[in-house]
Amino acid sequence: MKIVVKGLALAALAFITAPAVSAQTRGASNLVTYSCQGGQTLSVNYRFNAQGIPTQAQFNANGRNRVLSYDMNRSNDVETYFTDRAGYTLSSEYMDSNNYRGAPVMVMAPNSQILYKSCVARNASAATAPRTRQPVAHNAAHSINYRCQNNRRVTVQYRFDAAGKPVQAMANLQGANRTLNFDRRSSDETGTYFTGAGYRLGAGYLDVHNYGTSDGINIYSPRSELLFKDCAPASHSR
Repeated sequence: MKIVVKGLALAALAFITAPAVSAQTRGASNLVTYSCQGGQTLSVNYRFNAQGIPTQAQFNANGRNRVLSYDMNRSNDVETYFTDRAGYTLSSEYMDSNNYRGAPVMVMAPNSQILYKSCVARNASAATAPRTRQPVAHNAAHSINYRCQNNRRVTVQYRFDAAGKPVQAMANLQGANRTLNFDRRSSDETGTYFTGAGYRLGAGYLDVHNYGTSDGINIYSPRSELLFKDCAPASHSR
């Protein structure tokens, strides 16, 4: 009897002290059911990364389940696109984990046929309506002084667009000021890259909110020489 009671007590303690899990976790599904033009209904499962940027949209089209990936090349601070290799496209106004239920969407087939048009989320509430995003000046320089391996130092100035996404990185490399542009093709939700004149700066995911704390920065020369390795912020100025 004592063993049973002790077991129940331990189980209760484990339940009480177990950490709460956020509903908006990395990779969690977020289902939205839309009412579209012509009386059509569309259900879409979205996935977002830890920064709230969409990564996937999953829905049924033409009798098959479709998994579309976030299209970084077409998406910006005004519109969001998801595409797959078959050529299906889901588009909307700017979307993130805060406003995805309030953004109307459209779905197109590979032949540019509109499958779902003017889709609006059912029961969309004010809590999930698009939020006004604080603009970030495109031309404002955000300077970071890095301390790198072997006690080397480099200063990088970043520029971001109105959505907080990186646009440029500027640094003095090998005796000259270099301007490296954001590399959309190489960058994704896990890594950010800038390139210019053969130079390359690589980092983990970088945006206007975390650039001052992101470390692990590496900078390469046009000859693929590692100029600065494992750089971490030494100071932060805006």
